[in-house]
Amino acid sequence: KISLSFNNISEIQSGAFAISTLQILQVGNNRIKQWNPNWFTNNDPIDVLAFNQLSNKSVSNCGQNCNLDKLSEIDFRDNLISELPSFAFPELSSVKKIVLDSNEISRIHSKAFASLTKLKTLSLTYNRLTHVDVNSFPNHLRLTKLAINANKLNYISLMVLKQIQPELIALDGNPWMCACRKMVTSWIHENSLKILTTQGCQDENVPICVDSENDLCNEVIDDSVSKNYFAVYLATSRRCQEAC
Repeated sequence: KISLSFNNISEIQSGAFAISTLQILQVGNNRIKQWNPNWFTNNDPIDVLAFNQLSNKSVSNCGQNCNLDKLSEIDFRDNLISELPSFAFPELSSVKKIVLDSNEISRIHSKAFASLTKLKTLSLTYNRLTHVDVNSFPNHLRLTKLAINANKLNYISLMVLKQIQPELIALDGNPWMCACRKMVTSWIHENSLKILTTQGCQDENVPICVDSENDLCNEVIDDSVSKNYFAVYLATSRRCQEAC
């Protein structure tokens, strides 16, 4: 396990995490703005001595053909990451848990999670997502938990849910169009899956969704829906806002 949390880190060298014995990586509460897939490959040499001093552990870079088959958990919560590029996690097929809560992620590119065939938990709470692309995920993925609560989602395509089949899903705190939320929750119940509700979001003053003129979910981003939702949300108590 390597923890670099609370270090005010803003940049990481390519190859920094190309460590064959690495199992858990924690880089939360820093100032990283840009995700670099080359962190996990050994295309460039790293300053191993400086890295050891920072992480307070003795590690060694594992060469050109690095195999990170022991890495199971990646945690980059509370940074400033704005998007995830295609193939963001190259050759990391053993990773089972990824936590990217409390960043500024507004875009996830196609094939961003393509290599994560064993992924079970994906947490993207408190970001700025308005859209989730079905092509971001590998085929036949089966998640145990998907947390996309507290984003800016008006809808999520059923194609995405069918692709990843999350047993548990957290949805609250998004500016859902009511027709889209109803469609999603109905599908979840029909497939015997479970919705996780943040305790604070159960307050009667916290909005759930916004009605639109159309009773059907058109699966389009609607800025007016988001504006109306957050106007009501911001009128709730600070306690509700902090909890949901």
